[in-house]
Amino acid sequence: MLRGFLNLNSQAAFLFPGWRAPPRRAVDRNGRGLVDVPPLLTAVVSAYDARQAFDLAADKSRRMRV
Repeated sequence: MLRGFLNLNSQAAFLFPGWRAPPRRAVDRNGRGLVDVPPLLTAVVSAYDARQAFDLAADKSRRMRV
């Protein structure tokens, strides 16, 4: 399920208004200096809004199959 969710990155801007793509490379400051960290999926929408977006996308997908 997580793999399918992460594959929606290309559609995330459409599904989640206000979503911003994560940077390709991020840095995190610790006590020894800067350390590269992997990009993370970040969103600025609530879980409720995300659930609504997935439900709408699923309904649209079902209608297109019929």
